[in-house]
Amino acid sequence: MQKGLHDDEEGQGRLAPEASVAMATLVRRLHRFSPGADLTPLNHAFQQLRSLDRDEPVWRHKSEDHPVLVLESGFAYSFTLYPDGRRHIGDMFGPGALCGFGSAAVAEEGLNLAFKSGSRVTVFDAARLADALHEKPELELLFKQDGDARARRTAQRNRGLISLPAAEKLALVLLDLREELSLATDPGEWLPLPLTLRELGDLTGLTDVHVSRTLKKLQTDGMLERRGKRFRMGDTAALESALDYRHFYYG
Repeated sequence: MQKGLHDDEEGQGRLAPEASVAMATLVRRLHRFSPGADLTPLNHAFQQLRSLDRDEPVWRHKSEDHPVLVLESGFAYSFTLYPDGRRHIGDMFGPGALCGFGSAAVAEEGLNLAFKSGSRVTVFDAARLADALHEKPELELLFKQDGDARARRTAQRNRGLISLPAAEKLALVLLDLREELSLATDPGEWLPLPLTLRELGDLTGLTDVHVSRTLKKLQTDGMLERRGKRFRMGDTAALESALDYRHFYYG
């Protein structure tokens, strides 16, 4: 992890008493696939819980070994930088999410992560986590199901970002954001909008100005309400039907 991450608990070499608390959102997320599944073996892979006091990038490379990061609270996204300086945001992570873990993470050269200020991150030792998953296949299956659901949702979003008009693109991203923030917590009817206009542009391929105009259009059309940095979707069922939107985490 990069400078700027501060240790809340030094858990290396022993089981920290805060381990179960630190992994609470991951447990709730994985229990969506198998309620009541025993996740206690994860305790032995726990290293520490870290907090971020500012937006912080974490640079990752395929040739290096990295600890496994789980977002306990806050928000993060993965991104790639192109030679011409452009940035593309490929995916987003809410509470309980495994960040940059699995086949999708290693398949893309130069995959990096950016954690938003105020986030808390659980750090797993990668080798001990691999051992825990190997020794308990049912736990490994839960990780696979989570990864498969994320990959299918990303593919659904990417198809829309290629083919849909700007308003539908942004609506699709907001639906994904709404789901991601709700998988391990109950944020209520009004949700935080953790991405800036630029970040939304890097995700959708739109300019900052176009994102701003499109958000206003969604509000005018009754598809979106905004209060500062919080938002609420309009008729979500109708919007999901119009976009043929599927929830891969809910079956």
